[in-house]
Amino acid sequence: LENYGASFSYFMYLWEQAGGNGGNGAQQFQPDLEYDDEAGDLLLKLIFEEQADSMEGVQNAIDTWNTMTGGDLRSAKDLFMDWALAIFLDYEGSDTFDFKTLNFGDPTTTAWTIELANDIFWGGRGNYNGAMPNAKWVNFKKVPQQTALPFGVSYETFRNPGPTFRLTLDGDAETVVEPHTGDVHWYAGYESQNDNVLTVDATITGGEPFDFWTWYFIEEGWDYGFVEAQVAGNWVTVPLFDDSATEVTTDDNPHDNNTEGNGLTGTSGGAYFVDDPVYIHLNGTVPAGATALRFRYSTDAAYLDTGWFVDDVEVNDATVDLTSEPGNWFLTNGVQDNNWVVQVVSPCDLTPKVSGDELADTAGFIYRLTGDSIEASFSTACMHGTQDRLAVVISNMPTGDLTVLDADYTFRITNTGNKQK
Repeated sequence: LENYGASFSYFMYLWEQAGGNGGNGAQQFQPDLEYDDEAGDLLLKLIFEEQADSMEGVQNAIDTWNTMTGGDLRSAKDLFMDWALAIFLDYEGSDTFDFKTLNFGDPTTTAWTIELANDIFWGGRGNYNGAMPNAKWVNFKKVPQQTALPFGVSYETFRNPGPTFRLTLDGDAETVVEPHTGDVHWYAGYESQNDNVLTVDATITGGEPFDFWTWYFIEEGWDYGFVEAQVAGNWVTVPLFDDSATEVTTDDNPHDNNTEGNGLTGTSGGAYFVDDPVYIHLNGTVPAGATALRFRYSTDAAYLDTGWFVDDVEVNDATVDLTSEPGNWFLTNGVQDNNWVVQVVSPCDLTPKVSGDELADTAGFIYRLTGDSIEASFSTACMHGTQDRLAVVISNMPTGDLTVLDADYTFRITNTGNKQK
C-alpha cells in the first residue's frame, strides 16, 4: 500500500478479521502488546515471516494460517476490497465493514474520516451534487485525477446523480515498462532494506569502457543504484555519464545512504512521482586493476519508488551476459496486468428489479464490479425525497512481474433518467 496510514489500518483490519488476540472476551480486539500465537497475532507473524512480497506474500500467509488453524479467512484480494470499504464506512454492527480497534471520526483514534478529508483537507474533492455531464467530468476541479496507484483507493460521493444512471469505467488493461530492445530486460526488484546485485559475466582487467541503457525511478536521496568494480578485493563505485558527457551519478549523501558515492537516485527522465519510462544511455570506464563489474540496487528500510531497469549492457563495445542470484534482479517483459474493481455503496437497493448482484449488509448495499471495461446501470428511486448519497470506490489490484506502476482510467457516472444528461 502506498501510504503508511493505509498500511497500518490494513494490517489492523487483517488482525481483526483473523480474530485479534483470540478468544471471545472483551479484550479480544484490544491490542495487548503480547504475542499470543493464535488468531490475528499469528497471522501478522506469518506475514512478516513470509518471503514473498506485496499481496502475494499476504496471500501465502493467509493460506498458511488457514491450514494451521483450520480457519477460512478470505483471500487477500477480498480482504483488500473489504478493507477499502471498512475505512470509509466504519459501521458499528457490521462484521465486515467495521473496525473494532479504530474509530474514524473519534479524536481518540483520529478526528478525520475519508469524507471529511475529501471535503475539508482536499477542498471537496470527489463530492458531487446533481447530474454530471461529460463536460463537467472534464472541467470540474473537484474531479480527482483518474490515475490509480497500485492497491490505492479513490473515494467519490454522489447526491442526486439522476433517477437512473449509468456507471462506466475503462481502465488500462496493462501498464508496461518496455525493454530498450528485445522482449525482456533486467529489473532490480521491489524490496526495501536490500542490496540486489546483477553481475556482469565478462572478463574484466581494468580500463575497459562500458555502457548500458537504463530507466530508473529511485527514491531520491534515500535509495541508490550503483555500478561497482572489484579492485584488490574491494568493491568501488564507478561514476556514470550520459551521451553529452554530463555526470549523472552523485556523491550527495543527505540521509547517509550514499556513503560510497557515485550513486544514481531520483528519476532518469520525466516528472518525479510519475512513471514515465524513457530509457537513457549511460557509460563509464572500469577503474585500473579491476577484476569484476556489477550493478547494485541499494534500498533503505521504508518507502520505495518503482526501481531500476537495465538493458543492452556492453563492455568494450561487445554485448555481455548478465546473471543474478534468485531473489535479486530478474528478467521481465515489464508488463503489469491491471485488475480494476469499482465498488458502489448505497443506503438502499439501487437494483430493485435484479436480485443477487449486491451484498446486503447492515452497513448498506454493496455492488462490486470488476474488469478493465465496466458498465452497469442503477436506479435511485429508493433515495427519492432523502438527502442520502451513494459512494463509489475505485481500485486497481495489479498482478504480474510488476505490481508497482500507476495506471490510468476513465470513470463516469451519467444521468440516464431525464433530460439532464
